[in-house]
Amino acid sequence: MLLRTLLVTAIGSTLAARVRSQLETSVEIFIEQLSDGPALQRQLAREPWDLLLVDAESVPALSPAWVRKARAIDEAEVVVLVSADSNADRAALLEAGALAVIESGLDDATLGTLVRNIADRLLASALLRLSHLPNSRYRLSDYASGSPVMRKLLATARRVAATDSTLLILGETGVGKGLLARSIHNEGPRAAQPFVTVNCSSLPETLLESELFGHTRGAFTGASRSRRGQFEVAHGGTLFLDEITEIPPHLQVKLLRAIEDRVVQPLGAEKEIAVDVRVIAASNREIEVELREKRLRQDLYYRLNVIPLALPPLRERFEDIPELVQSSIAHACQRFGSGVKGIEPGALEVLTRYAWPGNIRELRNVMERAVLLASGPDITLQDLPMELYAAPEADAPLPLGPAVLPNAAESPELDAWLDRPWSEVRAALLEAAERRYLRGILDRYAGRVGDAARHAGMAPRSLFEKLRRHGLRKEEFRGPRPRPAPSADAD
Repeated sequence: MLLRTLLVTAIGSTLAARVRSQLETSVEIFIEQLSDGPALQRQLAREPWDLLLVDAESVPALSPAWVRKARAIDEAEVVVLVSADSNADRAALLEAGALAVIESGLDDATLGTLVRNIADRLLASALLRLSHLPNSRYRLSDYASGSPVMRKLLATARRVAATDSTLLILGETGVGKGLLARSIHNEGPRAAQPFVTVNCSSLPETLLESELFGHTRGAFTGASRSRRGQFEVAHGGTLFLDEITEIPPHLQVKLLRAIEDRVVQPLGAEKEIAVDVRVIAASNREIEVELREKRLRQDLYYRLNVIPLALPPLRERFEDIPELVQSSIAHACQRFGSGVKGIEPGALEVLTRYAWPGNIRELRNVMERAVLLASGPDITLQDLPMELYAAPEADAPLPLGPAVLPNAAESPELDAWLDRPWSEVRAALLEAAERRYLRGILDRYAGRVGDAARHAGMAPRSLFEKLRRHGLRKEEFRGPRPRPAPSADAD
């Protein structure tokens, strides 16, 4: 693959003009002002492209599904720019395949350097990427952990890899459930057979049944040809069902039968088809809640929960962060053809103090961004996102106060703060203050979300969403504390 076109979209072409002014003329830039997502998708389908730089403000319909669709057109790279106050779910955009999600508030020179580095490294690493197999041979031996809980989990994973047992992997978003599932598959007796992934949360209910079990021609409107389901595609190998709790209850019955009886019946078919598949399921939800709210059937849960594996969040195994940072740098350098060698001690110290609400996925994205921005052989504080400096440590004191801000006499990060525009500093401080406030009210109400939400004056659902975004779990705050009386203004 050669870099043919850098396609930049921006309403009013403000972003395009900023990038064009910084890039060398040797890189062809195609710019078109588009006002809606469907028009952009049609344009992408007509034009060859390798790198798409998207300002989230220019595409109102931008979503994880949009990113997946764009990448599927030419299997090229997508970089999304979001403003500091954007509501975009960065983790979801990265999970959908975005190369990076970065701040649109970067100054022109930094933005130009970032895009130029991406373009140069796409060219330099094109041949390397073409030589890669689509399914890398991840192994359990790739994991290096100093965490006792992680070592215990890996020991269990190694024992069950050689079996054919159904597995249930639990853990927060970004902890690496899919990577663990693939590693277990690669060390088991089915390693030479397919490993097929179905993200149950990314498909509408109307398509999920067909995706899993297949359909015959004419089974429903638009079914112009027969199609195998993923159970058939994975025959002989492993089927990884990510976000299993998102499957509607009536389809869970059919899934349970497929696992127990090893047969599937495509939509519109009269006969069943025998399948030989090992099922590994995963969820980032609290299973007890899903069972209680009847979003997950108990019989399916008992069938899946033969051997549960609970991946701990990154904030519970800080001792692994230096190793993960180095491996992420190496991976990013190989992917982009970068010459970055390591990371300065001060920058590594910031990374080890950060709570990582997005877990390993967030860490890898941060390191990819740092590798792309680095101007020297080592990553520095200036190459790291602003929010890493402002965020309090996971075990920091809960009350709000001046400790949120760096101390001029004690903080090595102060100079890095001064090198950033005020919009970035402000956004990072607000993010840190929100996280500390959430920890404080959860601690006060011993993890009772209903009481905490009433105190904060917000709906419990909104509080749950904020907790999820910050990687906080109510269980961390439960304890025998007295129940405070609701404040007078909370009613």
